[in-house]
Amino acid sequence: MTVTLGSLLRQRHGWRRAAMLALASASASAAMAASPDRAKPPVPAGRADTAITQPAPRLRPGKPNILWICTDQQRWDIFDPHAPLDPPGDFAARYDLDAIPPPLWNDSDLAEKAAFEGIMFQTKVTKPRSAQDKLDKAKYWAKIEMIDENVGRLLKRLEDSGQADQTVVIFTSDHGEMLGDHGLWWKGCRFYEGLMRVPLVFWAPKRFRQDLRSHALVDLMDIAPTLMELAGESVPKRMQGKSLLPILKGTSAPDRHKDYIRGEFYACLGPDEGSKEWPENRATMIRIEDYKLVVYHEHEKGELFNLKNDPNEFVNLWDDPKFKDERFMLLKKSFDSTVESINAGPERIGRY
Repeated sequence: MTVTLGSLLRQRHGWRRAAMLALASASASAAMAASPDRAKPPVPAGRADTAITQPAPRLRPGKPNILWICTDQQRWDIFDPHAPLDPPGDFAARYDLDAIPPPLWNDSDLAEKAAFEGIMFQTKVTKPRSAQDKLDKAKYWAKIEMIDENVGRLLKRLEDSGQADQTVVIFTSDHGEMLGDHGLWWKGCRFYEGLMRVPLVFWAPKRFRQDLRSHALVDLMDIAPTLMELAGESVPKRMQGKSLLPILKGTSAPDRHKDYIRGEFYACLGPDEGSKEWPENRATMIRIEDYKLVVYHEHEKGELFNLKNDPNEFVNLWDDPKFKDERFMLLKKSFDSTVESINAGPERIGRY
């Protein structure tokens, strides 16, 4: 029997997962998408309305809870910041297109990306489109702002119902968005900062230090050990991830957590309907404070960026002999971290 984090917290420590159910049926979503002016409430607002107006979640006073927002039988995956970029007009109108910065672009991007032509991505490299890029970015930001506003409504509902003090809320995302940077849109087998840097917000006013922002290297695998430690559970030695609780409670420096973080892409994105099959690329990334190395496996060329001197990742140092030591060091560290992540079987308790 597989032991999950949720079952462990529930059985040993009495934590309860509270589900705020929401509307967002397929037919309702289709009807909203079919309306060009989005006259009806957008899906996130509809879900928030349902969660706010329905009876309060069955949280138990004085007992710890994890807030879990879901649609019907699934968790609340807020899918709205995807194509088509069609936010409600009142949100989109909040942005001054002239004040929106253009995508990160250098003319060298065309030649540089040509070397990765066989690496899967949802779009081909294109030159910036000026006004259209700014408009699309404004629409994307508008969708993000709509989500932020409605998550705020849900948190207020928790406070008004007297349940905020016993609830842990975690807000995060599975990936970012290129938004035209380096000539790319959407996502794929790349590890640019625009794709890799995602929000990770912990909210528990009575448990965590308030108004704390950390610039440390962290990743989503750190969530599970954080919750285990918060519940007083020991973290298994083989568990990947490192608890963020010392940072959250203010007992350790907020800008130092790990020496490195890593990312993986293992043929995890399939082709759109009617399109050709995408190559099943496999790639790994390792990031330390000042450098990022990307290996596209079974591909000759990789990427090495000095993020201190080149934060926008324009200069690929992979073939630069002056950085051969950094490249070798990161290749070894990446290989070591991959081996360390392999499940070697049950813990050995005897000599053999």
